[in-house]
Amino acid sequence: MGTTMAFCIILAALNTLLYATSAENNTAIMTTSTPDPMVNTTEPTLSTEEALILISELSTAQLSSMTPDPDINPTGNNPTTMAEPGPTFPSTDNQTVNPTSDTIFSTVADGSLPVSPGGANGSRIPIYLSAYFTFGGGWDGSGILPACQMALEHINEREDILTDYDLKMVWSDTQCQAGLGTRVFFQQLYSKPQKIMILGPACSTATQAVAETAYYWNLVTMSYGAASSALSDREKFPFFYRTYMPDAAYNPARIRLLREFGWTRVATIHETHELFSLAIDDLLNLLKAANITTISSEIFSEDPKNQIRNLKSQDAKIIISNMYEDKARRVFCEAYKQKLTGPDYVWIIIGWYKTKWWQEEDPKVSCTLDEMQRAVAGAQYFATESLQLSTSPEPTIAGISPGEYEDLLRERMKLPENQAYVWNSLAPYGYDATWAIALALDKAVGILKTKRFADGRIKSLEDFTYDDREMADLFFTLLNETEFPGVSGPVGFRGSDRVGITQIEQLQGTCEAGWHNYRSSCFRFVSELLVKFEEAKSTCASSYPGASLANIEGDNELQFLLETWMNNTGNIPDQWWIHPREDTNSSEMADSHCTYVDFVKDDVWQTADCNRRLPFICRTTAEFVEQQIALYNALDDSLEWRKDIVWPGDGPPLDRTPEIRQIVVREYQGLAPILYFSICGVTTCCVILSLFFLSFNIKYRQQRHVKMSSPNLNNLIILGGILVYLFVAVSGLDTNLVSEDTFGVLCYMKTWILSVGFVLAFGALFSKTWRVHRVAAFKTPKRRIVTDGQLFIMVFVLLLVDVVILFLWQLIDPLKMATLDIFPRRVHPDSANTFIQPYIRYCTCDTLTIWLGALYGYKGLLLIFGTFLAWETRQVSIPGLNDSKLIGISVYNVVILCLIGVAVSVVINNDPEALFLFVSCIILFCTSITLTVVFVPKIIAVVKHPEGDPNQPKTRSRTNNISETSSGCGGNLSKENKELKHTIKDLEDEINAIKKQSTSSPPGNGKGCGFWSCGLVCGCNPSREKGYIHETSSDHHQDSTISPADTTGPSTLATASV
Repeated sequence: MGTTMAFCIILAALNTLLYATSAENNTAIMTTSTPDPMVNTTEPTLSTEEALILISELSTAQLSSMTPDPDINPTGNNPTTMAEPGPTFPSTDNQTVNPTSDTIFSTVADGSLPVSPGGANGSRIPIYLSAYFTFGGGWDGSGILPACQMALEHINEREDILTDYDLKMVWSDTQCQAGLGTRVFFQQLYSKPQKIMILGPACSTATQAVAETAYYWNLVTMSYGAASSALSDREKFPFFYRTYMPDAAYNPARIRLLREFGWTRVATIHETHELFSLAIDDLLNLLKAANITTISSEIFSEDPKNQIRNLKSQDAKIIISNMYEDKARRVFCEAYKQKLTGPDYVWIIIGWYKTKWWQEEDPKVSCTLDEMQRAVAGAQYFATESLQLSTSPEPTIAGISPGEYEDLLRERMKLPENQAYVWNSLAPYGYDATWAIALALDKAVGILKTKRFADGRIKSLEDFTYDDREMADLFFTLLNETEFPGVSGPVGFRGSDRVGITQIEQLQGTCEAGWHNYRSSCFRFVSELLVKFEEAKSTCASSYPGASLANIEGDNELQFLLETWMNNTGNIPDQWWIHPREDTNSSEMADSHCTYVDFVKDDVWQTADCNRRLPFICRTTAEFVEQQIALYNALDDSLEWRKDIVWPGDGPPLDRTPEIRQIVVREYQGLAPILYFSICGVTTCCVILSLFFLSFNIKYRQQRHVKMSSPNLNNLIILGGILVYLFVAVSGLDTNLVSEDTFGVLCYMKTWILSVGFVLAFGALFSKTWRVHRVAAFKTPKRRIVTDGQLFIMVFVLLLVDVVILFLWQLIDPLKMATLDIFPRRVHPDSANTFIQPYIRYCTCDTLTIWLGALYGYKGLLLIFGTFLAWETRQVSIPGLNDSKLIGISVYNVVILCLIGVAVSVVINNDPEALFLFVSCIILFCTSITLTVVFVPKIIAVVKHPEGDPNQPKTRSRTNNISETSSGCGGNLSKENKELKHTIKDLEDEINAIKKQSTSSPPGNGKGCGFWSCGLVCGCNPSREKGYIHETSSDHHQDSTISPADTTGPSTLATASV
């Protein structure tokens, strides 16, 4: 056992050296030494030389024996480590101690009573706690000592707790230093009397060092202030408990607060320290489990400038920070500079900073105190920490309420021996920690009366020694089962940590009595004095420090003042002097007019003579303090609101930059069914009319009026027109009426139908126009014949060009369905944030422009050439082609309407209904006019003259008449014959004269003109203006017109120069 004990002592000493070295170098060993939340200790705590001296002080005899040496000086004064004396603190046993030096000091304390019953008179057995407090090292925890002393008094006064014992303590100062904490621990360990448990230390740095070492001496540690999450590790700290909640225990309260306001997007920033890193790691896991997104988790050591910039770039609005208060000052200063404070941001920080921590002078903070004030006032941060003093009025385990406890402690702090101590808000945790130990020991007393240990003995509390693991395990188990109502709230343990209540605080502005708080300002209505404007300004400044005549910033403040005035039950005036608005006309002030408000008028802003006497409103900056707003119970995840939240803005901010969240409802902009079916009805009538023309043309194809107009080409015109009509019906089919797959098929069907229909109709018109032009272009004695077969070939060639282009288009880059959004959007009638996005479906391909260019270019040339031919033959009248003028009119109609249709359709391309209506009207009108112009005159002619035109006599009729006449009256025949011969002779003379004139000048010269283009004869001649005389041969001079019936084949036309 001696060897084992020596090993443990050396291990503890090396542990001391490790802590000292880590604090001295401030390096990565920091993860072993975790400072307490209440203090940031990075300066050296115990040098390496001091640690070696400590080890050397442990003699061989001490290392070989587990029993403390009674000769060891309890005070542990060492000349080599004695510091300059500081303020002295008297103790109850009249020992003088120096808490500000490195001197290790101890005292026996049993409260204000000299000795509890059973102590001095021997009726009660004293048992001792090894206690550790902090009187310096960056944080003053001296005010916790009187609370623990008071707890010992209350415990020893009770007859039902530790009846046979007086509970006392031997305490030392750790200065919040790990090395010094270990040193004073060994001083107490090897000094009388025997210690049964450890109370403290307060800081995490010292607690980690003491608790890890105390396990080897079977001492259970109960801390009242250590907050490091590292202490929750049972493997490293197996005999450790605490009444103060660790920082990680606040995380559920933070999650609950986020859920309360619907914040699902947060960021974190923390100092590079194990205390905060462990808590943030736990928080990140909880955030993930709660489906809350962590957009950024920043870590810094000294300067947080870059980390704050990162938070701003990530659009962080809800920020959770974990750090010591000196780093918090730097963070808030930088956040203020980068404008990350204000009504649009929420900061959640640690709640154990001291009051007005932001007003501390800090050379490492680049902001002024005024800027720091504006930074925290603008943020009005939330803070989380353990509930320090229970709000319940019910009595605690000590028989007093939390309020009575606070009153007793304040009275105790006034005692002469305690006047040097500083009030500390963590004192209730020390009070409850002392009670927890006492209750566990009290339970142990009853168990020890019947429990036999491994050696067969029945032991008592006073029999505990540092090698008694069985009794230490008993203490450990009983502490884990201990639950009671304490002054800091319900006390219970889950593992090493306390399960308690987390209080949520908010920094809020407060005002003195008589002032009205609004956000960061206080307002006071001064109605007792009626003064001039300038007097009001001076009175506010002199009577109330820091105040001035109120200026009203915005409508919200004005509304607050109006409500405050209305809620006043007294008889107060309606008009009040205030500071002029920023937009007040300076000329008004120059004219001795000052600003006041009249709360009974609709326009409250008024001006009056500055010498008028009125009451006035003063304004000053509110005093900011942390106010408890809610209590969170982790056992049932409940949140009890205690006070209203004061938002710097108009309410809880969003967790991201405000965006106009629009709901876009896509709506297909197709054709209205009524429009489509209306157009289809008109189209059906046009198709019926076309079929009527077709039936007429077929039925009367042998009638002279129809036959002379090439009825077969007329059939092509009608067929093309029907196809174009069909295009109108097909083009109106959209996804409102057919499926998307069908619409894709219709994409190329529409192109084929329109192209083929156009080329058949216009091609036939074009070919007939060309024939008229060819007949009229030149007069020549040589006979020229243009048959219908030739015209069919021309139409076929035009159709073949279309088919080739369309086939290549379909093969290379077929048309497919696509969608296009149409702007502007429309606001939904039922929701202002909902917009209707119209869109259309149309047919397109990657090379649409190329293929449309080919079709438009080819057909454009055809239209241009057709227009030229129609113009050239505009005044030609050929009796053998009785519809030549009508064909020209039809060509003009087609060309003009096609140009208008293409131009306008490009402009209205994004409006499907307008486009369909316009294109349909153009097509229906153009096609219908063409068919009407071509066929209606023929129908009228057939109706009027079923047998043919009487102005064009037939040859056979004339011959028969002559025969009848000669047989009836021979004298008349002879006379008529002579007249005809005379007429023929005159005509032959005229023809010969014309022939001589024509042969005297080369063909093509003179008044005529002509050229060849694409194999077609084209030309112009003014002599055609009066028409032409046609003949078939010299054997038939009697007929001036040759009927197609006189030819053996298809309709022919022989031309000759006259």
